[in-house]
Parts: sequence; C-alpha cells; structure tokens
Amino acid sequence: MFLARGFVRRLSSAVKSRPKAREIFFFNLPLATGGIFLALSILILSAFIARAPDPERILPIFFLAIGLANPVAYAATRIQAVVLAFPPTQHTETPIIRFTIVAGIILGLLPLLFIIPGLIEFYYVALQKININELALIRVTAISLITFPFAVALRAYSEGLAAWERKPMAVLAGHGFYLVIVIVSGFIAFVLGVPGYLIGGISLTLASLVSAYIIRVFLNWTHAKNLPVGQTTTPVAQVR
Repeated sequence: MFLARGFVRRLSSAVKSRPKAREIFFFNLPLATGGIFLALSILILSAFIARAPDPERILPIFFLAIGLANPVAYAATRIQAVVLAFPPTQHTETPIIRFTIVAGIILGLLPLLFIIPGLIEFYYVALQKININELALIRVTAISLITFPFAVALRAYSEGLAAWERKPMAVLAGHGFYLVIVIVSGFIAFVLGVPGYLIGGISLTLASLVSAYIIRVFLNWTHAKNLPVGQTTTPVAQVR
C-alpha cells in the first residue's frame, strides 16, 4: 500500500456515481429475505422427518449427518464470490462452470470421510454418543446427502450471475422456489413412505437444483425483455 500510494492518487475513479444507502438497502432486502427461506428449510424438513417412522432414531441421525454436510454446503455458496471476481463472458464462462462442478463434487465427498471405519466410530460414537448399532443408518444418511453440496454450488453460480447483473429479485425468486420445493418434495416423500433419513437429501438437493434453474430462467427472461423491439438473440442469417 505504501509503494502504491503515488499511483493510486493518479488513478481516475472507476465509479461515476456512488450508490446511495437507499439503493444498497433495497438491493440487499430481497437477498436477506431469501436467506430466511433457506434457513426455514431445515425446520420444515425436520417436521416431515418427525412424522416419518422411527423419528426418535432418525432425527438425531439426520441432524448429525447434516451437521457435517452443512459446512461444506456453505463453502459451496462461496462460488458466488468466484463469479463476481471473474465475471463470466463468452470466453470465461466455461472454465467457471467447470470449476463449479468439480468443486461441488469434491465438497460433496468430504463428509464421507467421517463414515470410513475408524473415523465413524470416533466421531459418531465416541464424540456424539450415538449407539454403535446405528452406524449403518448413519452411513446411508451421509451418502444420501452427497449431492447436496454439488447442487448448492450450482445454485451459488446462478446467484453470482444475478448479483453481478444486479438482479436481486432473481435470487429471491430462486429462494422462494427453494422453499416451495422443500415443502412439496418433503410432503410427497412422506406420503410415499420414503424413510425419514432419505427425505432430507432428496429434498435439499432437488430444491437447490430447481432454485438454480429458476434464477437462470429469470435472468434470461429479463434479458429478453430488455432487448429492443425487433431484435432477437439469433442472427437473421441463421433464421433464414
């Protein structure tokens, strides 16, 4: 910073006008509201699991498994920062998508380290005081959550695009559908008799994938809406 002071003083400002506090507030409001939807999803899932068979066994197992999946899923949300740091263009979007997919897969595999022999007994039995007879069920629950961080990474990529284009309502729409899908898929799984330890993984993964899709649909819709009359995204020569 000391060596750069002279150069920084001679730089012209890249921002023509500073944003007002009101603009920042209304930009952040949909994002904060969407965060509430995400936080409610676990509570809603626990309500469905509590009404599935053997809730006194399944609920503790689910919360211990999601307790390991949630931190890596949160790490996957930082894909938003990657998108903002490297805004996708025609030449850069593919590497970012590739990075998102690989990162999501790796993050999804990390919690499975705790179900390998030795570590599973140490973490779940010695530390968490789970009955050793429940280890098989814990393994199944942990495996069912393997796709959750991957789906969150894809959702975070779409959220990063929406933030870059300053479309917070797209994020709010995605998070709204996230909550709806959690409720609908949890209810359907419960009605169909899906075991409680599988309801969480199925619902959370499906909700994140749908949320990512809805955000992209919203962004594409706003792009099409903002096109001048008569302009299309496909060259006329190709149409002919």
